[in-house]
Amino acid sequence: MTLVLAILAGALIGLSLGALGGGGSVLAVPVLVYLLDQDAGQATTGSLVVVGITKLSAAFTVLVLVVTVYTTTQAFATLT
Repeated sequence: MTLVLAILAGALIGLSLGALGGGGSVLAVPVLVYLLDQDAGQATTGSLVVVGITKLSAAFTVLVLVVTVYTTTQAFATLT
């Protein structure tokens, strides 16, 4: 039951933050503390880990995009 509740809460938080563009910890920490009965320290640490992984993933995606655009630009520049 707790796993189902965590998945539903995570989906709702993800959808609302995706639509509003806010910080994930603002909603995730209170849900983890009050709804899933985690300690405040555990909830903050867990939220920080998720935010860190998300930021690393976004940074990698941007790096790949920049390299792709640069390579494409260089390829077209040599043709002209």
